[in-house]
Formats: sequence, C-alpha cells, structure tokens
Amino acid sequence: MTIRFLKPLAAIALATSACLAQATTIDFTGSISAGRTFSDAAGFDFNSTSLPVFGIPVGGQGSTRTSLVELGGTTLTITSASTPAFDLDGLQLADFLNVGVRNNVLLSWTFANGSTGSELFKLDGKRGFQNVPLPGQLDGLTSFSVSSLLGFQLDNLNVTAVPETGSLALMLAGLGMLGVVARRRKV
Repeated sequence: MTIRFLKPLAAIALATSACLAQATTIDFTGSISAGRTFSDAAGFDFNSTSLPVFGIPVGGQGSTRTSLVELGGTTLTITSASTPAFDLDGLQLADFLNVGVRNNVLLSWTFANGSTGSELFKLDGKRGFQNVPLPGQLDGLTSFSVSSLLGFQLDNLNVTAVPETGSLALMLAGLGMLGVVARRRKV
C-alpha cells in the first residue's frame, strides 16, 4: 500500500474516533422538572436523595439559562444511561441560593474498574458559579456524586461518553476493510 492511501485512512480513523467520543455540556436549559430522578437528552440520569428542583433561572427574572438546584444535606448522583463509562471534564457549582455563601461540597466518583475516590471543595463565598478544580483526570467513570450540607447549584456539566469496546472494534474492522479494498485496487 502506498503512502497516498495511508493519509486518507488515518484521517478517516481520526474523524471516526472523534465522532464516537463526543464531549457534551449539560446546562439544564429547558429541563424544568421536579422530582428525585431526572434524565436529560444527552443520556445521563440524575438521582437525588431528596427532592431536587430543576430549571431554576440563572441571572434573574426573564433569563433563559437554568441550573440544577439541590437542597442541603442531599446527594446528587449522575450516571450515564447511554454508555458504560464517561469522562468528567468539568462542572460549575454555586451555593444553594447563588448569593455567595461559603460552602463545602464533596465530589465522589466511581471508576469502571470499581475503584473510588472523593475530594472536598470549598466554594469561594462569592456570588456566581465557579469552576470546580477536578483532581487529575476523571476518565472512565461509571458515576459521580455531589453533596453538601448547605445545598448547591450545578451548571455546565462537561462530560464525554466513552465509546464501547465493540464500537471501537467495529471501527477498526471497517478501516481494515478500507485498507484491503485500497490494496486490491492497486493490484
């Protein structure tokens, strides 16, 4: 096989793998609901130990942006309903009323291999959302939880679905077939 066939095959492989693992930002806009469980369009399930309120306006009256609000003393657990694992790339948190109350928030996670971890974050006491500094790479998670004694608001949850190994195998088989076809055309 000549080099002129390898470059297009490499481009196809990169484009296909990028399509399989797409990053998603969940901003809860249009997700007006109340209850202990909630599923969003991106394929993630949200389960609370109490009664969460979804769709609280961010930015005052008339704002179309919303966030997820959890009452104090509760735990919110996020899992993927569409893939066996996902990567947590970022999230933003604020205190329960978003008025600038100092607040401790516990982030806990479970990896696909069964290992777990957690870290306590302190909200800065300023009004508005702040980016949570994630401890290293949280890749290949099956779930993660957020909890706080004083409650919190969650917005702009950045996750990337990890493709199943069967999908990757199918992609590699397809690329192999492209290589075989290209090689036969040369002969």
